[in-house]
Amino acid sequence: MVKWPARIKAGKVVNTPSISYDWLPTFIEAAGLPAPINGDGVSLLPGMTGKGEQQESLIYVEYSQSQNTPNYKEFAPNNRNRLRKEMQMMRMGDIVGLRYNIQSANDDFELYNVIKDKQQANNLAGNKDMKGMQKALKERVLQVRLPNPMAARPYDSAMVPAIAANGVKIGLRWTAYENPAPWLPQIQSLTSKARGLVGKPSLNHIKTNGKEIYFFQGFIKIPVEGEYSFYLKSENRAFLKIHDASVIDADYGFNGGEIKEGTIKLKAGLHPIKIFYGSDNMGKNGLELSWSGPSLSKVEVPESAFFIR
Repeated sequence: MVKWPARIKAGKVVNTPSISYDWLPTFIEAAGLPAPINGDGVSLLPGMTGKGEQQESLIYVEYSQSQNTPNYKEFAPNNRNRLRKEMQMMRMGDIVGLRYNIQSANDDFELYNVIKDKQQANNLAGNKDMKGMQKALKERVLQVRLPNPMAARPYDSAMVPAIAANGVKIGLRWTAYENPAPWLPQIQSLTSKARGLVGKPSLNHIKTNGKEIYFFQGFIKIPVEGEYSFYLKSENRAFLKIHDASVIDADYGFNGGEIKEGTIKLKAGLHPIKIFYGSDNMGKNGLELSWSGPSLSKVEVPESAFFIR
């Protein structure tokens, strides 16, 4: 049974948008541990306690439903008895983007201001000032997911858009944290112990110190649009994210020295990359990231491909 921290006051309300998968990290943090990195949710404890900064939730859902929406009189007329099929929902600020019966990644979203329009009766997609929001949603929904062969979607073949990042230079940032959990944790609630710059995700030039987690962050430059495979060779648990998509999970059930791989379709350009590595008390640490792609045989990702701002 989870014992909630005494600092939570009766009637305290989280006044930022949240979603069901935020509850796992919330319960785990209430139990005194950081949540695993292999999850999309954020802890709601800061909002519930008023202590600390509440992180923004990623509010995204995709699903397939062959039936129509119910013909409830409580629904706005435009939402009654509608064909669903492949659907997506994402929230950005006060705007919820919604797509019914999706045919491709280029389909427009219906856009609703759910603060002013709780019934989602007034579709703002035709407004000229919503063109930027439409573009942002189409890009973002590709940057937070990976295709699942067991649940094919009509936008699975779309390439993940790159981002515009000015003033970049070669390298990656790394930060070390003490790891209080038996898994690779989310780092937002942890206190950093050391930090620096490296040319690539490697422990070769970092002095490790016992049971810590090392977080590498920056951008990876994709030379040519296409499907890329990434290979993570690690002596200890590790995890790779590109944008917010979990490309390689070498944490749960991982055996040291294994090579784990994952595939993602990327447009040419810069893409945010995050690598988490958990060292141990045995002093044996090793990490190497390789890739293969269009006209590119499997090789270690060179330092010239990593950038920071």
